Amino acid sequence: MSIESQVYQIALKEHNANETNWSAPIYNSTDTQIHIETGAHLTFKKKSSLEQSQFTITGSQDGSFTTKSMSVQEVLRLSRYIDQYYMTTNYRKVIENQKWRELYQVTKRNFSYIDGELPGEEETDAIPCHSCGIVLPSYLITIDHTKPVSTGSDQAVLKVLRFTGGYLTHSGAHGTLYNALLNAGPIRIPTKRSVIRFEKEISYQKAKRYTLTDNGIIFLSTIISAAGEQGVINACMHSMINLRPFCSHCNPSKGNAMESLDGINTGIY
Repeated sequence: MSIESQVYQIALKEHNANETNWSAPIYNSTDTQIHIETGAHLTFKKKSSLEQSQFTITGSQDGSFTTKSMSVQEVLRLSRYIDQYYMTTNYRKVIENQKWRELYQVTKRNFSYIDGELPGEEETDAIPCHSCGIVLPSYLITIDHTKPVSTGSDQAVLKVLRFTGGYLTHSGAHGTLYNALLNAGPIRIPTKRSVIRFEKEISYQKAKRYTLTDNGIIFLSTIISAAGEQGVINACMHSMINLRPFCSHCNPSKGNAMESLDGINTGIY
């Protein structure tokens, strides 16, 4: 079930109830790590319409939070964005996603082969490695998580929230990938060696990019209460936003390249 659907179920149940006592923990971020905020809680505030009802955060241990709210309509809109790019845990299917194919220059190309002793040629789907640029048939390319499964689950969540455009982090997403997702036309992402200078120029923004705003705290707390921590991690870790193509030589995981693609790689996205 989609995150949007699970949020909607909570909102509908509480909106239809005579009295709502629903509450959930508050999730915040510090130094790219997500944690539960003690002394604060998330509640549901019923309005005349379901869409205008609100998820509300109140209180904190150090008094830094005042009462903040986000409408059900806005939470559902942002949830829909996350669902849209979730490739499921079978994340190699991202190769079939039309937008991802445009971004990473996936197209039919001719390849030479030797059949016995005779040369031949065959057209097949091909993808350039994001690091070295070598072009390979899609069945020989590996799909790598920008933020790795083994150690980067919190960073993956915060990264995808940043890409929603909902001002959920103190510094929003920018760069080629973000612009491409906003743009209706095709935009290609250059291979890694072409973006080294830009990566260094924006490194100072890292802390703000992984720090949640009040809206981000409300949104993350709401979707975790609806889909569970692992459900949110899966949707963000295996998001199209967090997946890139690598040849087996450049794939940082060096493990089971076609299945377990958990390598660390610092990108500009």
